[in-house]
Amino acid sequence: MNGVVAVGDPLGGANLTIVDSTGKNAQTTSSSNGNYTISLSGLTPPLLIVANDPSGTNLPMYSVATTFTEPAGAASGAPLVANVTPLTTAVSAELTSDGNPADLVATGALAKMVTAATVTSATSTLNSVLAKLLSQNGLNASFDPIAGPFTPNHTGADAVIDSVVVTPAPAGGLQITSIANMGVSVPLSQSTTTATVLSPPPYPVGYLSTLLTQLGQCLSGTTSACASAIDAGYLEYGVSKFQTEHPGISASGTTITGVTTLAYFPGGTFPNVSGESALVHIKYTSASGAPNYATTLVQNLSNGNWDVIGNQVQYNIVIATFLQQYNYLDATYSPYSQYETGLQARIPTTSPNPSNMASVSITGPGIHGTAWMEPRAAVGNTLLSFTPDVLTAPPTGGQKTNGNTSYYRWSWQPVAQQGGKLIVPTSNLGQWYGSAPIATANLPVQYELYTVTLYDSTGKQIGTPQTVINSSPPMTAAAGQATVWPMLSNSTASTALAAGAASAPSLSVTWSTFVNNQPIGPLVGQLEVQAVLGSSEVDGYSSGSFTSPGTGTYTATVTAGVDENGVQECSPACPFPALSSGGNRNIELLWSAKGISYNAQSQYDN
Repeated sequence: MNGVVAVGDPLGGANLTIVDSTGKNAQTTSSSNGNYTISLSGLTPPLLIVANDPSGTNLPMYSVATTFTEPAGAASGAPLVANVTPLTTAVSAELTSDGNPADLVATGALAKMVTAATVTSATSTLNSVLAKLLSQNGLNASFDPIAGPFTPNHTGADAVIDSVVVTPAPAGGLQITSIANMGVSVPLSQSTTTATVLSPPPYPVGYLSTLLTQLGQCLSGTTSACASAIDAGYLEYGVSKFQTEHPGISASGTTITGVTTLAYFPGGTFPNVSGESALVHIKYTSASGAPNYATTLVQNLSNGNWDVIGNQVQYNIVIATFLQQYNYLDATYSPYSQYETGLQARIPTTSPNPSNMASVSITGPGIHGTAWMEPRAAVGNTLLSFTPDVLTAPPTGGQKTNGNTSYYRWSWQPVAQQGGKLIVPTSNLGQWYGSAPIATANLPVQYELYTVTLYDSTGKQIGTPQTVINSSPPMTAAAGQATVWPMLSNSTASTALAAGAASAPSLSVTWSTFVNNQPIGPLVGQLEVQAVLGSSEVDGYSSGSFTSPGTGTYTATVTAGVDENGVQECSPACPFPALSSGGNRNIELLWSAKGISYNAQSQYDN
C-alpha cells in the first residue's frame, strides 16, 4: 500500500501506524515529499491508517482501506492507495458515532464500521458539504479523497485542503470548517448531514505567492525585498523584527514551502491594521529538511499587495485553548479526577515583557468578570499564575502568588470511569474558575479577542491594554471524554507520585501512547513537574523530541529548577521537595496541536 500524507503541504517524517481488523499493526515513516509505502503482508482488511506529526503541529490524521483489491483501472498487483489528509480524517470521523476516529481501533470496530458501503456514504456526505469548494477547484461529486490521484501542490484536492480546517468539536469528536467563515462548522460523525454547504474562501489559494517570493528573497539576504515583504510597522509579541521573532524560518538553509490561511479579519480588528488581514502559517523546511511553520498576521495594502504586519501585541502574551485530564492518584481524591478546559495565558516575567510588571488583568469572552495573574512564588517557572486571591483592583506591593496555574477554567466535569464525582471549586470560582461550567451554546467562538492589561507594583497601568487573539478552537470539558490521552507508567506513579517519595534533584518519567494496545496516541512535546511542601514550590521542565525505548513507550528526565525555556533558575541547585505529609506533587504530559494546549496531569496529595 502507498499514499501521500499531507496537510496542504507534504508532511514528511510522519509516523504511520496501520492497524488491521485483527489488532495487528505495521509501521513506517513518510518521506520528505509525504509519500509512504508499506507491505500489507500478514494484515487483514479493513485497515485504519494513523499518521502522527512528529512536530506536534497537527492533530493525528486518519484514513481507512476496506479491501486489498487494486484501485479501479490499475494493473493487477498494483499497490493499494490510501492517502492521509484532513479530508480522509473527516471521512474516518464520519464512520464513528462520536466523531472520534480513534474509536476504530476498538476490538471488532473496523470490521463493523469500515465497509465499502459506509465509506462510500461518508465520502458522498463530505463531498456534498464541500460541493462549492470542490467545484471551485475543478473537482466533482465523485471525488475520492482516500484513493483518488493526489499531489500536494496547492491545486485540485490540495487546494480544497488549504481551504478547510478539521479541528476538535466543542464537546468532543471532530468538525470541519471553511476558512471563509470560521463561525460555521459541520460536526463529523455517523450523524453528519448535507444541510450545511461550506463556502469557498474570498481569495484564490495562491493569493500570497508574491509575498512568499519576496519574503524568501528577504530572508536569503536580498535586503531590498524586505521592505516589500515585511511592513515597517511589524510587531509580534513585543518583537519588532521578524527575523528575531521567527528564527527558525530565518535560519540559513531554510526554504519556504507554502502558506496556510487560518482565518480572515476585517480592517480595524487589530491595532494599527486598517486593511483586511489574515492569520497564516508560513511553512518552511530547515536546512536538515525538518518541516515547520511560522504563525503571523499579513495585511492587504491599499495597492492590493500583501505584507507581513504581525499581531501588533506589544508584549509576550499568548492566549490559547487548553484541555486537561486531571488524575488524582491518592485515595482521598482519586474519585474526583476530572476534565477541565478554558484558556491558557502564557505571560512570562522575562523580556520583552517589562521588568516592573507586577500583575495582569484579562477580560473577554468566557471569563467571569476580570481574571488576575501575578508572578509565582515557585522557582523553576517564569510564567505568571492566576491568583486565588479575590481582587477588584491591581494588587500593590509587588506580592507573589502561591497559585501555580496558567489555566483559566470555564468548563469542568468528572472522569466518569474513575468515580464520577466532581470537586466543586467554590474557593476559586471567579479567580481561575468561571462562576459555573459554561454551556456549549454559550461557548466563545474561535478567534475571539481578549484585553490584557499590565500593572506595576503600585497598581499603575503599564502602557496600553493589549488585544490578544485566541486562534485555537474553544471546547467544553466533554471533549475530554473523546480525546486520546497518553498514560503515565505505573512504575513512575508508584515511585515519584506516592506518599513519602524522597526529595530528588531530578525525576525519571515514563509514559505510553497506546489506544487499545495500538501506539497511535499523541506525541508528548514537554514534561512538567510541580512539587509543593509547605510554602515551598519547585517546578521543572523537560522539552524536546523524546526517544522511545519501545514502540509507544517513552522516558525522559525532568530536572528541578529548570524553567520552561530550559534555564536553571536555582543557584545553588534546588531539589524537588519530598512528598511528605501536607505536600503534593504532579507530573504533566504536555503537547499541542491546532494551537490547543493539552495536559495529561497526574497528582498525589499527601
